[in-house]
Amino acid sequence: MNLLRCLLVLSLFLLGGCDNRKSDDVIIFGTSADYPPFEFYQDGQVVGFEIDLANAIANDLGKRAEFKDMPFSSILLALAKGQIDVALASMTPTKEREEHCAFTKTYYRSVVGVVYKKGSAVPDLKGSDDVTVACQLGTVQEDWVKRNCRAKRISIDNVASSVEHLKTKHVDGIVVDGIVAVALCKENPALAWTVVATLDESGTAMGLKNKSRLVEKIDAVLDKLENSGVLAQLKEKWGLKDLVQSTEGEEPAK
Repeated sequence: MNLLRCLLVLSLFLLGGCDNRKSDDVIIFGTSADYPPFEFYQDGQVVGFEIDLANAIANDLGKRAEFKDMPFSSILLALAKGQIDVALASMTPTKEREEHCAFTKTYYRSVVGVVYKKGSAVPDLKGSDDVTVACQLGTVQEDWVKRNCRAKRISIDNVASSVEHLKTKHVDGIVVDGIVAVALCKENPALAWTVVATLDESGTAMGLKNKSRLVEKIDAVLDKLENSGVLAQLKEKWGLKDLVQSTEGEEPAK
């Protein structure tokens, strides 16, 4: 009997040690770390504008930020399943997405850009069905191509893969967020980019479960970071220019 009791106590102890419940001191951010300068890998670590921003928010709330890297197309599903607390992936709060989650205030606005090889003509997205472009699966840029362009579309999960598709001539261009286009061209001097559209649904925000009390808390910290100048400093650090304002009045490439 004593042996059985000992085994029972030992089993309970082991079960307790395997408890995977998340600490209340941690906020888990789900991200897709292939989108410089928002989130990407550098020397084996996930870095970027939104990573710094998430750390600043968690710190202000007296918590610690943890990051889970996953394909962009699976982030909202992970949020719905409770595998992450916050969707952090340069996400635009579209009406369709707002049916499934709540969003914080927006903290950055950009444009739609197309990346192409220097020396080549700008891909004619709207006028030609002989053009093929790569888009990241589940993004507003992919949706814009679907709705507005005659160009053929290859939807992929990883932006780095799309660069290889462009270099090997499997596609004529990559349709991405404008500031990501800037980063891709900086990393790959043989590439160029141009603005193709400014979306009506514009802005970058964090996604959370509907009715999450974290939304108001994060919004309050975002206001604090903006008023203190910290948000502007982070944007400057990662080269996030206001592409919407800087391209106003320009004729988008056809």
